Amino acid sequence: MLPHTMTVREVVEMAANLRLPPSISTQAKCERVEEAIKLLGLSKSANTMIGNVESKGISAGERKRASIAMEMLGKPALLFLDEPTSGLDSSTALSVIKQLKSLSSVGTNIVVTIHQPSAKTFRMFDDLIVLAEGRIIYHGPVEGMLDYFAAQGFVCPPHTNPAEYLFMEILNYQNMIDSEAKLEKLVSFWKLSSQFEELQLSMKSIKGEDAALLPERLQESSRGTQLKFLLKRTLIGYKRDITLLTARFLQIIVASVVIGLMYYDIPGKKGFAQTQNRFTSLYFLCTNSVFTAISNAIVALASEKPIFTREYKNRYYSILPYFTSKLLLELPLGVVLTSINYSICYPLIGYRREWGSFFHHLLTGELLALVGTAIGFLLSALVPDLQAALSLMVTVIFPLVTFGGLLTDFGTDAMAKIEMTGLDFKIECGPGVPCNGDQALANADDITGRTIHEDWTILLVMFLGYLVLSVLAFKFNTRNLRK
Repeated sequence: MLPHTMTVREVVEMAANLRLPPSISTQAKCERVEEAIKLLGLSKSANTMIGNVESKGISAGERKRASIAMEMLGKPALLFLDEPTSGLDSSTALSVIKQLKSLSSVGTNIVVTIHQPSAKTFRMFDDLIVLAEGRIIYHGPVEGMLDYFAAQGFVCPPHTNPAEYLFMEILNYQNMIDSEAKLEKLVSFWKLSSQFEELQLSMKSIKGEDAALLPERLQESSRGTQLKFLLKRTLIGYKRDITLLTARFLQIIVASVVIGLMYYDIPGKKGFAQTQNRFTSLYFLCTNSVFTAISNAIVALASEKPIFTREYKNRYYSILPYFTSKLLLELPLGVVLTSINYSICYPLIGYRREWGSFFHHLLTGELLALVGTAIGFLLSALVPDLQAALSLMVTVIFPLVTFGGLLTDFGTDAMAKIEMTGLDFKIECGPGVPCNGDQALANADDITGRTIHEDWTILLVMFLGYLVLSVLAFKFNTRNLRK
């Protein structure tokens, strides 16, 4: 998984800046980037975006080669690749193996797991290990494989792909009884072979680690450098793919207009409807603030979970810089979206025509959005992908909407006091119909004795608490990735 809005050169440069030690100069890092791009045949697509299903980018083969380029920057003595040709057609698979062959010629030992390669691809390898049920039945040069198995009675017909013959005839069993007997025969023959004896002798001759074979140690860059590049990457993503950002603005505008029209011109209502509509509209405003913030945070974080898992496992960055970069970008965006929400709803509904009241309403909405963002981060930290996070969100939002919820209670309580205190309804009042906001607050069962500032403080504490839980959840769920 690679960030789809970045180019090939940008992802390789990111790997160089985040993984190579500070002792290597910027110029040297740039030279390594260009060397890796050239060696893996990525020069023509170096400035092309990675792309995804929705946006066209580089080919599947180029994507795999870009991933390999990111890993070879540290000039490793050994590079292990798990099925680098999986999902590729024969031509593209051959191209990838050719590039790996070129890479091996400059001093990198490459170990590759592969299933049923084409004849041309198979002949590109130098040495071969054949496993059956996890047990070695051959280890030696590719050229010697056919003669080795021919000595056991497995003669590959002319003009047949050796790899295909290996899988279809030697490793293919008719039934369980034949399977066990055939496997034991193959393993026994291998242990009695001259190749096995030579391998044992060569292993005994190795004494300790040869320091010359140790790769240049990759290490994490400073937290500041990590944060800088993560912020830059996310901003580039927003700039090059504005679809998601546009959808978020359209969502909040449409929702705001709908709520505003549902409770349009409350001061013009008669009797008890004025009190009822004020309380109900405030509740919907609070719920919309929280729901929008949760869903936006989940999309921003959980959609990148596979990329985060890969990069964190490979020590590109730590959890705190990644988490901070997301927070620093989501919070300002949340402030803008919440401001749009209240700027539309407030005049349509007809709340108090006072700037102080408006800004107090807005501040409450911003605090609710902060808590919603933190909850979204927590949900994203608990699950492996976007689909699971959205499913979990439903179980959180449903009780929030159906039963009023602990979270929106603090927001509604504060907003009701901001809106109602000292407000004259200017209607004909009577039994059961309050004449002003103070009477409406006194008669409301859900309004507490807390002050507005106490409600704000509780929301702020909840925001900080959910943030801490989010970081702890990230750390807990990634504790085994670097072992």
